[in-house]
Amino acid sequence: MGRRETTLVTAQAAEPILLADARKFLEIDSTDVVSAITPSISIAVDEYSAGAVTGDSVDVSAGPQLASLTSGTYVATSTNDVKLQDSPDDSEWNDVVGGAFTQVTTANDQANQTLSYTNGQDFLRAIATVANANATFGVNFLQNAPAIQEDDLITALIVAARRKAEKITGRALITQTWKVFLQNWPASDRIKIPFPPLVSITHLKWKDEDGTQTTVSASTYIADTDSNIGQLVLVNGQSWPSASLYPVNAIEIQFVAGYGTAGSDVPEPIVQGMKLDIANQFKNRGGRAIPFDESILGAAYNPYRVNWY
Repeated sequence: MGRRETTLVTAQAAEPILLADARKFLEIDSTDVVSAITPSISIAVDEYSAGAVTGDSVDVSAGPQLASLTSGTYVATSTNDVKLQDSPDDSEWNDVVGGAFTQVTTANDQANQTLSYTNGQDFLRAIATVANANATFGVNFLQNAPAIQEDDLITALIVAARRKAEKITGRALITQTWKVFLQNWPASDRIKIPFPPLVSITHLKWKDEDGTQTTVSASTYIADTDSNIGQLVLVNGQSWPSASLYPVNAIEIQFVAGYGTAGSDVPEPIVQGMKLDIANQFKNRGGRAIPFDESILGAAYNPYRVNWY
């Protein structure tokens, strides 16, 4: 068949490992609770007179919040009803369903109450109604926002680890579209397709010596997606075109390959090998010499290694 050339048409839409999973594997999010929590004050802790207290609005567009109501000592007749309101624009406010704290009285003062907020609006605030006597309290919002200064590096390492795994195994991991070009028709009735597992064949085209391109009818061949290395196989009784071919890249096969669209579709040993590779490169950033046994990756990848040439 002569020389083969391959061209990526559509790259994978995701990586086999999510950034969050890589961070968890590297234990980045579990070492510093203080820096991982971002507090915001809606109602500052103070003594408030009977009446309505409207807290400051807080931008919570970054993600879910934990609302915390802290209460001081209340006198016998004092009560306090505190609720959450949210807004898409910091202007039109609505009560949060399930966003009311238990009424504070002398029976449950000097304590903290918490509510989770996951509604997804951009702004949040607390509203309090103090009755009968002064009350000391405050409302904070807490967001779990771990430091992300390493995220760009980890994202790059995920890509590098995936490319390394694909190079070693000769496979496509997440679904992607490729073209392979051949110079001659094979002597047999089949053509091996690179980067298994093969999902489908989009088209088979060829150019004659004048450069005129023709699409071969899909009814004349079969996409063998069951073999370890996928193949384009002629239907019984069919043959390859007999005309003289264009001098370069005369035959074009476009195909879809990969285990699936999500990391969960990729064999677990390959994913685990990638995680180990990412961890090694992360610890070895800046050229620090960290011993790493490459045979570990071989154990993960070698069972999936193919040679499609």
